[in-house]
Amino acid sequence: MLPAWKQRLQEEAALLAREGQLKGYKKKRILPGELLTITAGETLFFVPGKATTPHFGERALVLRGPRAGVATPTARVRFPDGTERSVQVQHLRRALPAADPTYLTDARARPAWKRLVHVCLLQLQTPAPETEREQAEYDAGHQDAEQRARQLSGMVAPAGLPRDARTDAARVLLEAAYSEARAQLRAQPGRGGRGQPRQERLPAPTREISVATLDQERRALINNVAKCIHRRYFISDADYHAMSSEQQQERLQRRTALQVIGLAQTEVGAAEVDPGDSRKGSALHGASHDHLLAAYQKALEVCRLLHAGKVELATALADQVQDHRAAHLAAEGELERARKKHHTGRFFHGDILSVRELLGDGTMIQYYTRLTIIYAADGHSVLVANAAELESSTGLKVGPGGWAALSRWIEDQSERMDGRKQGRRQDDDEHLIYRDDGESLVLRGGLAPDLVAALDCITRSLNRHDVQRDEIPHGHPRLGVHRTESTRGKD
Repeated sequence: MLPAWKQRLQEEAALLAREGQLKGYKKKRILPGELLTITAGETLFFVPGKATTPHFGERALVLRGPRAGVATPTARVRFPDGTERSVQVQHLRRALPAADPTYLTDARARPAWKRLVHVCLLQLQTPAPETEREQAEYDAGHQDAEQRARQLSGMVAPAGLPRDARTDAARVLLEAAYSEARAQLRAQPGRGGRGQPRQERLPAPTREISVATLDQERRALINNVAKCIHRRYFISDADYHAMSSEQQQERLQRRTALQVIGLAQTEVGAAEVDPGDSRKGSALHGASHDHLLAAYQKALEVCRLLHAGKVELATALADQVQDHRAAHLAAEGELERARKKHHTGRFFHGDILSVRELLGDGTMIQYYTRLTIIYAADGHSVLVANAAELESSTGLKVGPGGWAALSRWIEDQSERMDGRKQGRRQDDDEHLIYRDDGESLVLRGGLAPDLVAALDCITRSLNRHDVQRDEIPHGHPRLGVHRTESTRGKD
């Protein structure tokens, strides 16, 4: 067996040899689809790469179209003087490109042009300003592009050109740079030519805590947060809160009627009411994915048929697209309705945790924070989906071990509460993490310090005010200090 250093040298030598073989490799050029559909009898323009090529810019009659399956397809054409020759398809155009000014051609060959296009590209990628500061930054970027265009026009504009003509040249250069920047955006992958969404870089947490140094008030608040998580004090974001009182009453009556009908059919031995889709979660996921993929592929075919003028076929295929889309939405709705049955999606019914702190003077402080608990890929365990956001917003470094400890604690407490596991009774929810030792709160035995760190990170996020007011439905107290009913009666 060769020594490790010798194996490493051999691997590096093989890699260098592979790089040497790839130096002369050229990427295969992909031709537009419209050039491959050229047929005999069409009249096109011959536009080769060099303007000095004979018959440059002349009309040419296609005698033979390109052959399929050829690496470099060619077409047989005839020029107005009767000359026939085979030319590459990439040199044929259906329309003659407009001639650019001489100074624009000169500007595109200079390094300053790439910098101008880059500035225009950044300006196009900037979202619409909403505040005065963003508007000022947006205007500064546009002024920078205009200044670069004026400087470039001064370098390439002909000598002796009037001042008005120089201004027009700068405007032409700026418009051409923006046009090229838009073409680059359209060439990028993603929706609307905006490219792939950029991942926002969250500021890294820097602080660490010592569990032993937490004061008594902080420990009591951690107990309160743990109780709210265990009792599932999450605000549901279902559409029920958005309904009016009449709509809520109608839904309740419909649900009661269905229950009565089901009981009556069970007594007489009739067929049972279909409770919904009985397929497994994996089958629903597969159906949702298949229908969405089929709808996308057939939608592309509809576009192709419309482009070819085949409206009737496109309309018939569009109906199939709508059917696939409806099936996809039905599968997604069933997954959301029975998410706990299939162990997919969110673990709780919402992701806004409600925490109330009762003070001794008869007042109450209402807190809200965002805590998203979802099922993991195995369908049994859970994980904290917004752990990185919580660490970044509070500046507290918890680490994967702390969030894993919190996930295990949630699973354990939920199994005990649902009766699937023996354990602690529910009359001890006030002291889940720290027990009352007479004069102080002491950490319970068997709990890891990492769990306390994760709960303390959630506790610190209560003051971040990340939850908007319109996310809190009617009937829930607003964020802040409130007076209890007993205190109001005394006043």
